[in-house]
Amino acid sequence: MKAKVSWVDGMRFMGTSGTGHSVVMDAKFEDRAPSAASPMEHVLLALGGCSSIDVVEILRKKRQPFTGVEVELDADRRAEPPRVFTKVKLMFVVRGTGVSEAAVKQAVDLSMEKYCSVAATLKAGGVEVAYGSRVEGDGEGFDAPGAQKPVMPGSLEVPRPAPHPEADLPFPSRPGHEGRREGADGGS
Repeated sequence: MKAKVSWVDGMRFMGTSGTGHSVVMDAKFEDRAPSAASPMEHVLLALGGCSSIDVVEILRKKRQPFTGVEVELDADRRAEPPRVFTKVKLMFVVRGTGVSEAAVKQAVDLSMEKYCSVAATLKAGGVEVAYGSRVEGDGEGFDAPGAQKPVMPGSLEVPRPAPHPEADLPFPSRPGHEGRREGADGGS
């Protein structure tokens, strides 16, 4: 797995993965508020994304009729540098009529104890990882009137800094394999 991070301006950086996907990272700089998530926020988001992918995959294999999956994360950090995570709490919320609470609990347990690489990495670094789950019925998913719908990346109004020509990553892709490199580990 390869990646590259390039300075854009102030404390803003563009990270590009080996598969050609980019993220912006930022930190407070002078009087300017951050325009993107900080690197540690990205670590927290990576934990949520990695574990959610596992949970969705397991629930699909169990043929559970879910209509929505979210994970709420809350992290504590040390006060002094390095400001590492000391504890992370995750609450998985699965929506759908007829979804088995036991199936959801098993999916979450498997992700957090066996499959999620980000959780395993944090635990190996001494971070306490606590988690739970709940099922919400109705079959309405997160599209129900009044429900908080997740924002998809394509709809975000994030200002994308102009990339520097020297910051382009030389990750060629073969026709029919857009976004993937042979031997690249694109897993969570």
